[in-house]
Amino acid sequence: MEQAIKLKELAKDMSVLYVEDERAIREETAEFLKKFFLSVDIAKNGKEGVELFKRHRQDIVITDIVMPIMEGQDMMAVIREIEPEVPIIIVSAYDFSDYAAKDSTHGANAFLKKPASYTEFVNTLCEVIKATKHKDDTVSILKKRVKSLEDRVEALEKKIKLSD
Repeated sequence: MEQAIKLKELAKDMSVLYVEDERAIREETAEFLKKFFLSVDIAKNGKEGVELFKRHRQDIVITDIVMPIMEGQDMMAVIREIEPEVPIIIVSAYDFSDYAAKDSTHGANAFLKKPASYTEFVNTLCEVIKATKHKDDTVSILKKRVKSLEDRVEALEKKIKLSD
């Protein structure tokens, strides 16, 4: 329960794309995600997932792997071309080692084996979101430091010109 409260806080301003071909799982999981995320987009295959991602650029992607029309790893490859840093969580009935052996460049941030428990799902979402926000914070801090250094270099260059 405590993790669910954390997830609600972490995800309150985030959007998620959920891609799943099995209708019952898709609908149940979408309702679960709506409790935490500001915006939830749902697709039933990788092709729809790519189209929705191109339109909305969601903050996080959760996907199955084996789907009709376009499989999850193909969708992930396209999404990574569009936005290399978007966090992707795989939720699959297949074992991760089977998937990793098939595609060692999967690029997923996390993997959950179906059926994932409520606790596993919440914990994984919290971990991935925290890591993403930490990375964003780090990038922001580094950008500020670079700007500060650029300003100092500019001031030193002006000082050198004045002394010439």
